[in-house]
Amino acid sequence: MCASEDEKPEKDSLNKVTSLNTGKPCAVAVRFTFNKAIILSEMVTKMGKRTEAEKLFSRAIEAGKNGNAEKEKEYYDELIKKFHPADDLEIKILVVKAMANKGVTLAQQGRIDGAHAVFNEIIDVFGGSQELEIKRQVAGVCVNKGTVLLQLGNNRDAVKTYDGVFALYGEEKDIFLKVQTVKALLNKGVTFSRQGSHEEAVSLLAETAALYEKEQAPEIKFWDGKGCF
Repeated sequence: MCASEDEKPEKDSLNKVTSLNTGKPCAVAVRFTFNKAIILSEMVTKMGKRTEAEKLFSRAIEAGKNGNAEKEKEYYDELIKKFHPADDLEIKILVVKAMANKGVTLAQQGRIDGAHAVFNEIIDVFGGSQELEIKRQVAGVCVNKGTVLLQLGNNRDAVKTYDGVFALYGEEKDIFLKVQTVKALLNKGVTFSRQGSHEEAVSLLAETAALYEKEQAPEIKFWDGKGCF
């Protein structure tokens, strides 16, 4: 039993402390223990899901390194099926990475339409995310989407995609996002060149160089100095 009415101190705050320290299971203590147990259970479940997602992702990466592209995609598909959509940020990041890697694998296999569909899905689902790591993944996917559009012969939409990267991430301070922006602008210039629009290409590359000339990050200097890739 909790403290009796006769034993109740004048201040309620003291009553709460006294009750919890009597060693007897009063209602407040029971509720506290029950809530704590629920929180611990949720934490264990979350950690278990993260571990499983990480294992699937690692297996996919290993399969890819071993040249087993089909097995690699199977692991990515299993991860996506089990954990998408995800509320946990770390799992969500793994899902996006799995989808992005799957798209790249499809492109490398020459399955350009499949890669294009995967990239579109990522942009549609995660394009509005504000988490930095998700934004990084989406930016990289947009650049890759431009590349596959070029392979599909759709130069106009490729240029629009590159323009979209600059519009979304051109003001970002994060180095990775800046690198993706530079890639997009340079790819756009290369696209103009291949179309025979050499003056536009030269002008765009010059503008890109001027825009990032003060950048000291080696990653930016590397891409800005290439002019094409």
